[in-house]
Amino acid sequence: MALNKEIFFYVASFLADVGIGILIIAVPLVAIKTGASPFALGLIGFFFSLFYFSLSYLFGRVADKKGSFALTITGCVIVLFVSPIFLFSVPIVYIFVLMGLMGAGMAMFWSPIEAWIAKVSDNLPKSLGYFNISWCAGISVGSLMGGVLFEINWRLPFIFTALFSLITIFFLYYCPRALLTPILQNVIEKKTDKLENPFILVAWIGNFIAWFGIGTIRYLFPKLAVSLGITPFILGVLMFLLTGIQAFISYVLGRISKWHDRFNFLIFAQILMGIGFLIPYFASSTLMFFCAFTLIGVGIGVVYFFSIYYSLAAGHSMGERGGVHEALVGLGGLVGPLMGGIVAQNFNIRAPFLLCTMMMLGGIVIEKIIMKNRDSDHFIMDEQKTANIS
Repeated sequence: MALNKEIFFYVASFLADVGIGILIIAVPLVAIKTGASPFALGLIGFFFSLFYFSLSYLFGRVADKKGSFALTITGCVIVLFVSPIFLFSVPIVYIFVLMGLMGAGMAMFWSPIEAWIAKVSDNLPKSLGYFNISWCAGISVGSLMGGVLFEINWRLPFIFTALFSLITIFFLYYCPRALLTPILQNVIEKKTDKLENPFILVAWIGNFIAWFGIGTIRYLFPKLAVSLGITPFILGVLMFLLTGIQAFISYVLGRISKWHDRFNFLIFAQILMGIGFLIPYFASSTLMFFCAFTLIGVGIGVVYFFSIYYSLAAGHSMGERGGVHEALVGLGGLVGPLMGGIVAQNFNIRAPFLLCTMMMLGGIVIEKIIMKNRDSDHFIMDEQKTANIS
């Protein structure tokens, strides 16, 4: 399908995540103004991710059966009506509830729109590249806007989030709704079932752990930043850098195919991410934080692309597999802030970032075991075939 028809998907994805990027900055800062503890900040991310994780798989399956249009529209409507409620200086308990509703709205949006794109695309890697660039750019711009708007007036971020949600609905209306037979060019020839291709499983594991760390960064790093005197504007720039780098990596991976089935490439990206998570545990300078966010952006760009590509490249059950992919994003974002908040409460505000690095290392070990066992299974099967031929 020509890019001029797909552009509505990408604009809608960009606008939706501009609103979410604004919230990612504004909500923790509002909570900090009310005296929220590190544990409470972790709970904000927990409630958003709880609903996102719980509902992503469900709405992905619904999208396979009923289509994606109504689901994505409804998700935007939820954000449209919930975000203005933040204007009334709500208590921290209500913030938990509102973020849960936001998570439900986003679960209705992301899994279905991914399946929607995969169903009408005639070049999946390139389409996913543009899609990832769109939502990453949205988060980047939104994070930057969130910091700027919050410094002007703390209510402005929530007004703009509602506005961007409304505009997103307009662009979704013009997305192509014809269910075309996908011609998946440049897609790997191997089957992508998780039992026959181990890459989908190791990519899902990496995706979960990566978003464990991202959730921790988004909801707990602002507390460290405030304690170090970092302004909301600089905080927004750091978040902008994080997803800006991810968008660039998505563009590159959407254009080349040398990364297909390269396990060491995935491992290297996760090592870079682990180093990035470790830097805030030691460093206090803004320059070092810029280095950390750059490394994390590179790592998450690779890991996320691996996960979404192998989830959707099968050509069937795309909503369901996309739902698993997004559910793991939500699960990581759920467990990360919660565990990070507990660790920060019992140790210090830097301890959660060490936890992220340890989780990353543990994930790499598990992934290597999976791949080693898979190689052993292939060797045994090859030996059996040789014996049968003999």
